[in-house]
Amino acid sequence: EKVEQKRELIKKGKIAPPKDMPDKYAAPQPRPGLLDDVNILYAGKSEPGLLEAIVTVIKNRNDGKEFKEESQYARFLKEEMEKKWGQHWQVVVSRTTFGCAVGHEENYFVHFKYKQHLFILYR
Repeated sequence: EKVEQKRELIKKGKIAPPKDMPDKYAAPQPRPGLLDDVNILYAGKSEPGLLEAIVTVIKNRNDGKEFKEESQYARFLKEEMEKKWGQHWQVVVSRTTFGCAVGHEENYFVHFKYKQHLFILYR
């Protein structure tokens, strides 16, 4: 019985497995998270699920490689955001750094970097 309890603790990752233990008893490796490679540049409060929804759209479009211009990419993201989150979104997409000051609705502003693009989305 103690052996089974120890195996369960090892599977859950609560205790380290012995060095000579077979791999089948090792704790599962963590899966990469949706936001692992996203650098959040503004860490303020945002609507629950907002950042995740944006990153999901971006990752599903292969990081916008099919768009020739950042303005086309921004237009696509704006349309996607308005479908799910309502009207009046503003989107900025750039490969270079930029600065801005904007007025926005509370909890509807995100600023992050993913791969080579910088993103600001707000309503």
